[in-house]
Amino acid sequence: MSMTTAHLPDLPKVGHHDEAPHRCATDGVAVGCAFLAASVIRLGVLQTTLPATVRCPYCGWAGAAAAEACSHCGGNLPAFDSTLHSYERTAGKDWPRPPTGIRQGGTLGGRYRLGPMLGCGGAAMVFEALDMTTRRGVAAKVLLAKYTRVDEAVRRFRREADVQAKLHHPSILAVLDFVTEGDNLAIVSELARGPSLAQRIDSEGALPVDGAVRLFLEVVGALDTAHALDVVHRDLKPSNILFDRFGPSGCAKVADFGLAKVLSSTEKLTHTGTQMGTPWYMAPEQCRSARRADARTDIYSLGVTMFHALTGRVPFDGKQPWEVADAHQRTPPPDPSRIRPGIPPLLSAIVLQCLAKDPSDRFQSASAVRQALHALSRTCPPTPRWNR
Repeated sequence: MSMTTAHLPDLPKVGHHDEAPHRCATDGVAVGCAFLAASVIRLGVLQTTLPATVRCPYCGWAGAAAAEACSHCGGNLPAFDSTLHSYERTAGKDWPRPPTGIRQGGTLGGRYRLGPMLGCGGAAMVFEALDMTTRRGVAAKVLLAKYTRVDEAVRRFRREADVQAKLHHPSILAVLDFVTEGDNLAIVSELARGPSLAQRIDSEGALPVDGAVRLFLEVVGALDTAHALDVVHRDLKPSNILFDRFGPSGCAKVADFGLAKVLSSTEKLTHTGTQMGTPWYMAPEQCRSARRADARTDIYSLGVTMFHALTGRVPFDGKQPWEVADAHQRTPPPDPSRIRPGIPPLLSAIVLQCLAKDPSDRFQSASAVRQALHALSRTCPPTPRWNR
């Protein structure tokens, strides 16, 4: 799910020292006002003043802004819950209409009170929700109405829930429930309150090296758990790596197993020759056919994702998806340390080995990548953020 975030306005420049004193004072006020306005913009959501009352995003009940929770349903109120202003509340996003009966303030399955919509992908939309039984914040991923009567889409959606629910790891988004209500289907999962890795890269640029190493140690741990159960993700990319909270202390959560392949399963939801995934992150063999994917396919996608996080760009780009897919199959990847000086040679070597064209030349398991990153982490000093 790719989201575009709003940019903070440029601050006016203060007058030079040789200008009239009253002009400098005026400029100072302008700067202060602009800074104040910029400080209350939260990526597409503008909070100009704190209102006397605030409306609950779950039930619509109006309550005092000074309260932390809604007195009607118990949901967190937006003045105190920064997650209600997360990276994905983007102004002007052209999202489709929710399925019948699915709306903010409504209920799902008689248990979940729906809050704001967090985002929308090609087949589903995601809402923040409140579990009225446990009073816990959750995420509800609802299949779009146009797919609820498409048998293969429904099977794939149910299979996504089944597969992800079996994967237990701190860095895999936990599936909590599957709801069927009329024609509507929803996967209920834990709520990742932070941004995705894609949003962090878009807003902050390339990650500090030491932070990236820590992040990918978590991600490869998640992949290792999935691969041990014969599950191949097949769509690992920055937008499918979420953070459980904002800030550098946020932990990674690998999400969206909608294209996952279970190697031991005889079920066939992919036709021969079908290309599935995101071309900018797909392994060469996956570009030819999704059915060729195995654990090493995820290793390649991990390499692309690491490259993107470390340099702020993908190794291969193009105007058309087929151009990118062709580059994955034919063009040697650039050395990330030549794009961003300061990347340790060992880290560059790890990324490039993940990006080997021949699966047999890559790391053969997520565990092997984890061992290499762990060895590097013990010698990796803190690094400043790098801006292109």
